[in-house]
Amino acid sequence: YTLAYSGQSQDRHNPFLGCQCTVVVAITDATIEALITDIAQSQEGRFVVKVTNITDSYTAFVGNALADIAVIQDMDYPYTFRLTATDGLAALKKEEYSNDGTLYEGLETYITHLARVFSKLIYVDNTFFPDGDELFRTLIDWHDVEHDDPVTATSDPFLTTWVDNKAFHKITATGERTALSCMDVLTHLLKPFGARIMQMEGIFWIEQISLRTATT
Repeated sequence: YTLAYSGQSQDRHNPFLGCQCTVVVAITDATIEALITDIAQSQEGRFVVKVTNITDSYTAFVGNALADIAVIQDMDYPYTFRLTATDGLAALKKEEYSNDGTLYEGLETYITHLARVFSKLIYVDNTFFPDGDELFRTLIDWHDVEHDDPVTATSDPFLTTWVDNKAFHKITATGERTALSCMDVLTHLLKPFGARIMQMEGIFWIEQISLRTATT
């Protein structure tokens, strides 16, 4: 398998580095071929790809299979099939940040908002991320004066930074409140901290871009 990241050539403060995984599958019989044919003819989201690095015992990638760029070779067995999958972040543009149409209300922490956004991804369920499994990590080192002392603090600022859900509502021309997309919410959460998100080793990493240049 190979992993490729998009967004590197954009603004260095771009909050998203999308991850795409390509897997080459050996087609040796009709059973495997039937599965591959189903994937190639399916809608995005029906099939999920999970890649495990057996040598080092860790999950290398989890994401949605992309049928529109699946490539099947026209030849007898055995032959290979190139399957491509994406981390699904781009699909969050189509996901409303609401509880099945009901707007979220009240103050909640950054961590709660992030977990809720990730729950909208098709593959984030008990099959691929059972209760207790790690879904994302954060590396944030900006502290407000109301936060714990940054020198001695052991808590993540995302655990102690609260945002009212009304910040993620929009008002229509008729005065109706509606929800932003999950992509917009994620953008609004990351940019104030100068943070970026990317998937590595099967989980999402959220880190401040400036920490990449820190000398200590």
